[in-house]
Amino acid sequence: MEYWIHFPPLSIPFKVFHNQISIVGILISGIIITTLIFAQKKILKLNPDSSILKLTMLGALICFISEFVFQIIRQATYHEDTIGERILDIAHGTFGVTLVATVFSFFIAFQLKTKKTIQLIILIVVVMSLLAISTFSQVFTSI
Repeated sequence: MEYWIHFPPLSIPFKVFHNQISIVGILISGIIITTLIFAQKKILKLNPDSSILKLTMLGALICFISEFVFQIIRQATYHEDTIGERILDIAHGTFGVTLVATVFSFFIAFQLKTKKTIQLIILIVVVMSLLAISTFSQVFTSI
């Protein structure tokens, strides 16, 4: 799926309304979240005693493997980069997406195991607030 998002013939624009919102990022996040929901529900159906940590780590592993395979395929289309640059691109892409997917995986595992939607929303708001504060503090320190 991710291959078709990044490459023609779809030619999806990169940004929405000249903002920093990435269409590709939204689509990939949607694919990751959907995959994690289905995978974690299946795992819970097979093993209802799975912990939130186990579900989170299995979700991270699923995303790591799929992103690594995608990065390898993607690198085969590049011809100008050196081997070192390609390895660095693979590492950045794989670990960056896996880190974000691990956060998604935790939120999904928390929701599926506890069914505490209000606590999940509060947790997401706290995490987003911390990220916003971190981003704004970096902007103000660079001025």
